[in-house]
Amino acid sequence: MKASIVLVVRNEEDYIDNCLNSVYAQSFRDWELVVIDDSSTDRTGAIVKARADSRTKYVFQDGRIGLGALRNRGVEESKGDYIFFTDGDCIPNKYWLAEGVSALDQSDDWFGV
Repeated sequence: MKASIVLVVRNEEDYIDNCLNSVYAQSFRDWELVVIDDSSTDRTGAIVKARADSRTKYVFQDGRIGLGALRNRGVEESKGDYIFFTDGDCIPNKYWLAEGVSALDQSDDWFGV
């Protein structure tokens, strides 16, 4: 797996569909989506689970732990060579992963996983 997308959410039911649409429409296809839910109390989890495909992993974090710890949990759950972060109210453009992976593949100036 080339890329892991760590998506941190908390009560994003008004936005998560648009975010998931943009992730599933990425032009680069070798990715997994790791959704880390920070104890949402709305329908966020149900929406993610209903939309999930085989590339999607949903993790519910019982008890709020904060953004940094959530992102670290996402990294722990990831299997990709590269890790990309986004949030439930973001809409990455169609070429976000393709451009990011290309830049990382061409660079010697980063610390690999």
